[in-house]
Amino acid sequence: MHSTRSTAALLVLTAVITAAALVAVPAGATEARGGDGDATPPEQALLYESSRDDSQRVGFWVVESERDGSAVLAMEVHVRCVKGKKLFAAGDMRAEVDEDGEISAEGDVSSSKPEDGPETSGTVSLEGEMTAGGGAKGTVSVELVQHNEQDENDVYARCDVDDEKWSVGPGVDNPSLARVRGVVDLDGELRDPDTLVPVVADERSFFAVYGGDDPVLRRVTIKDGDEQWSADLDGPGDGLALADETVWVVVYGPNAEDDVVVGYSIDDGDEVATVPGSEVAVGPDGEVWVATRFEGSIRRIDPETGDELAEVDLEGSFDEGLAAGPGGLYAGLSLDEPIVDSVDDVYARIDPATGEMLAWTDEVGTLREVFAGADTVWIETVVDVVALDATTLTTVTEADTNGLSSAAIGDRMWVGAFAGLQAVDLTGSTAVDIPWIYGTVGASDTTALLFASDYGLLRVDAT
Repeated sequence: MHSTRSTAALLVLTAVITAAALVAVPAGATEARGGDGDATPPEQALLYESSRDDSQRVGFWVVESERDGSAVLAMEVHVRCVKGKKLFAAGDMRAEVDEDGEISAEGDVSSSKPEDGPETSGTVSLEGEMTAGGGAKGTVSVELVQHNEQDENDVYARCDVDDEKWSVGPGVDNPSLARVRGVVDLDGELRDPDTLVPVVADERSFFAVYGGDDPVLRRVTIKDGDEQWSADLDGPGDGLALADETVWVVVYGPNAEDDVVVGYSIDDGDEVATVPGSEVAVGPDGEVWVATRFEGSIRRIDPETGDELAEVDLEGSFDEGLAAGPGGLYAGLSLDEPIVDSVDDVYARIDPATGEMLAWTDEVGTLREVFAGADTVWIETVVDVVALDATTLTTVTEADTNGLSSAAIGDRMWVGAFAGLQAVDLTGSTAVDIPWIYGTVGASDTTALLFASDYGLLRVDAT
């Protein structure tokens, strides 16, 4: 959204939490008083979003508060002024909220991006107060100057905004923001798990593959961001699957026949088994299934030892998209013989006892991730998100998301899109939309996790 103010300058100020992450106001914290009556800093980490138009926009995370009700807000500030010529600058600053709910912040901003022209620099100052119900309001002032690179006294353009009013409120424009349950600070190397490998989690820890020349699997506690253990991988890591006492990761070899699935103890990270396989899935009862690309079977293995317990012959060769749910096994197959009208590449629901195809579809594009639930199979392709009926594999809904990674929780698919963290429901609508931040997505049964490299680990209520 953009709008034109009656004055000549357009200011957009966006402030969001940096990685210095605070946690919530402790229960029983002293109430802070704002100009509209009693106001208490929020009891949970909360994103504020402007309740006005885009003439000015203020947002920030409250991530830690002192016991007296005061708080310090770490802020990343973006300023864009339009006054005959666009000027852009950005910078970090800290805002203080005192025990009376008064907010104050001041910091320097600058920009020297080639697309923005000569260097722009200036200052931003913000004042305000907490208001009843957890909102805030105040004024912001900006001074920006664009200089000649050779002569700093030669000013190309200037933008001054004095005491521009702003007001924000939790969830005023976006109820999704109330779902945010906190931001966990992560050490630098923990902030950027491999985007192509969905993170898996239980209610205590997440497990993630970190790429680069020396790939590694890590277990990290969700509450405080502490690494519990790490395991070096012998090649690029891919799919992750979490069983009751073990976590399994695919490690790619030079060719498909060289791919392996490696299991590690959740408690201490000790390796428990290495078996051939290009994909791995864990079923609703904790059973572990593995498949090797281009081979004609799917194997069930012991989740504690890796020993093969059963082998299911397929009506073709396994291609991609292995998943396991209450409705059986799901996989992309290249059939030995066309099923109808020369259709020989399908996505199928498979009887785990016999290997018989119980349902199939040829309307799914190139798969990235598959999540099988009791009623719905969620699929992320390279262009969209698709929900299939878990029994018939007929399409329930599809939505364009332009996502980076995804995770399914219940009847929603959570997607880390360029526009922010979004949850798509069975109607194809965006049921949850948390703007401005994006990154790799993970999930436990009740919580969506977003790894935003600039901000840390965002925890969102997914119930």
